[in-house]
Amino acid sequence: MSVWVREVRAQFLTITPVAVFLGVATAYYEYGLVKVFNTILALVGCLLAHIAVNVLNDYFDYISGIDLKTVKTPFSGGSGILPKGLLSPKSILALGILSIVGGLCIAIYFYMSYGLPLLILVIIGVIDIVLYTPVFANIGLGEFSVFLGFGPLMVLGTHLIASGHLLSPSALYTSMVYGILVANILLLNEIPDVEADKSGGRRTIPIIFGVRNSIIVYAILESVAYALIVYGVIVKALPLYTLIALVGVMLTYKATVKALKGYNKLETLLPSLAINILKTHIVGVLMAIGVLLGAIF
Repeated sequence: MSVWVREVRAQFLTITPVAVFLGVATAYYEYGLVKVFNTILALVGCLLAHIAVNVLNDYFDYISGIDLKTVKTPFSGGSGILPKGLLSPKSILALGILSIVGGLCIAIYFYMSYGLPLLILVIIGVIDIVLYTPVFANIGLGEFSVFLGFGPLMVLGTHLIASGHLLSPSALYTSMVYGILVANILLLNEIPDVEADKSGGRRTIPIIFGVRNSIIVYAILESVAYALIVYGVIVKALPLYTLIALVGVMLTYKATVKALKGYNKLETLLPSLAINILKTHIVGVLMAIGVLLGAIF
């Protein structure tokens, strides 16, 4: 069982409940209600989607040879399961397909209630999952694919399922902010894999812009995310309490400085990757709490 837990990269699956939490919080803030059973089922569906992305990424990276060249770290280089021969590529592919099928079964159940808006999100989501590693990561759209999947698709999808409404100002702003932050996890985590990714024909931000410049891109994107929170509050799309999420600025600064100082040495880069992941969770949760406080008070 522990091999399968390692394969799905369980330590990263916590990103998904935060996205669902944001969708629930904005649903309650905008409409004063949350469909609890639907929300739980949505969480299961989102987790299956996340698992599918992780295991298919391992599968495609292994058959392309990239995983045989990466330096495994706690934050990058895949699960390491296939290069060690602990599971077969066919079993990993089967898990990815089963995860997608399981998610689609949940989507079919919801389609009966939510119709076309949900169908559009599901179609885009399946395309995003299946093509992320073999296509999007090879044409410079890997980070955007992650932004789309963990931001607009997950947050807005949960918001729809929890409330019955697809779009609202708070859901739109929080989905964009969280999508940027999760994409930035990928961006920094790609730095240790630059040489291996190059050999496999990848086009990631660290490869396109260079490692040091990609850290600057990271800092700019983080600034955009925080600016969206502030602007959302100014235009009253988000409640004032959402500003508590700006405590993440300190962690972003720390991660950026550490990355700029130590990007050329793995042991000095790893702390910035850890800080970045922690910061994304904190900001996402605090945004959701801020939105809920706005609903209560």
